Amino acid sequence: MKNLKEKLAKLREFLDLDAELKEELEPIIKDTYDYHCDGVEGYDFSEDGKNIECHYFYTCRGESDTDWCAIPIKWLEDGYDYKADYEEMRRKSEEERKRREEEEKKKAQERKEKAEYETYLKLKEKFETNQKNG
Repeated sequence: MKNLKEKLAKLREFLDLDAELKEELEPIIKDTYDYHCDGVEGYDFSEDGKNIECHYFYTCRGESDTDWCAIPIKWLEDGYDYKADYEEMRRKSEEERKRREEEEKKKAQERKEKAEYETYLKLKEKFETNQKNG
C-alpha cells in the first residue's frame, strides 16, 4: 500500500506542476501568438528540447477551436522579456519573407526577359528569312 500512496503523492505533485505550467504559458500565448487564447489544453517538449509546443483553446468571432504554437523554454525564466524576443523573431521572419519575395520577383523578371529575348530571336530569324526570300 505504501508504494501506491507514494505514486499518488507523486501524481498529485505532477498535476500541481502541470496546472502551474499551463497558467504560466497562457499569458505568454496571449501576449505573443494569439490574444484570443482561452486556456492551454496541453503541451509537449520539442525534439531539440528548446521549445514547449503548446496546444490551446481560443474563441474568435463566436467560433471556438484549438491551435498550437512553440514557446521557447527561455521565455519562462523569471524576468525574461519574451515580448521583445517575440518581436525580434517576427522582425527576422518578415525580413526573410521579404528577401524570398524579392528573389522570386528577380527570378520571374529573369524568366520574362529570357522569354522576350527568345521571342526576339525567333522574330529576327523569321524576318531575316523573309528578307532573303523576298
